[in-house]
Amino acid sequence: MGKKDDAAKPSERAGPVAAAAPAPERGATGRHVEDIGHAAARLRSPAGRAMGHSSADIAHAALAALDHLSIGVAIVDMRCHVIWTNQYCQEILSESDGLSLIAGELRTSTRKQTARLHQLIDGAGQGCGAGEQAISVMMLARPSGVRPYHVAARVLDRHEPTAEPHLALFIIDPARDEPLAARQIAALFGLTQSESQLAARLAAGKRLDRAADELGVATGTARTHLKHVFQKTDTGRQAELSRLLRALLGRLRWN
Repeated sequence: MGKKDDAAKPSERAGPVAAAAPAPERGATGRHVEDIGHAAARLRSPAGRAMGHSSADIAHAALAALDHLSIGVAIVDMRCHVIWTNQYCQEILSESDGLSLIAGELRTSTRKQTARLHQLIDGAGQGCGAGEQAISVMMLARPSGVRPYHVAARVLDRHEPTAEPHLALFIIDPARDEPLAARQIAALFGLTQSESQLAARLAAGKRLDRAADELGVATGTARTHLKHVFQKTDTGRQAELSRLLRALLGRLRWN
């Protein structure tokens, strides 16, 4: 996992390493992300404004919230220049395993796949102004040979009809292990500490005997814990338990 850059505000980031991949300057990619965020805040946050919150505060908070998602989010223009990324996306780009940031542009490991990525963005951009905006998807192979990224592109609403369209890229990495938080599992279902720690390990795909070893308990004790977990979560199989916990807790980064 990459290290979190606590010094950089969410509205100031444009990529994982500024020195290696500088953010495009104003004019090269249209408006800065602060402008985009402020426009969205003005249009979509009447309640926030009524409570005295400024557009800048709302935009900053909205971008900061995206750092807590266990999915990569990148805001790009139609030429695939990166305007902003969340923390998860920064970590993906820093690994340079199929996706990287070069001179401010998002690129893949091959020309063919980079061309496909541009086609993906073009396809999503064709939804501009349509009643139903398009979402384009693709699988992106990686040099390491692990499971490919799943990338989805969605054009963002424009605050002005003549404004340049921007897109959100959502990047899922099935190879990244985002552990579920045992404390949150316990809080949701009233599990004991031992039961929630076991449930978290099973949700991560570990076998019962392996999870028992990690917890320092006998396999029989782990089976007893699992029986209680099934009762409290209204599940009956490990696969069902894993799906439930992933659906409830797997979208957020708990650490």
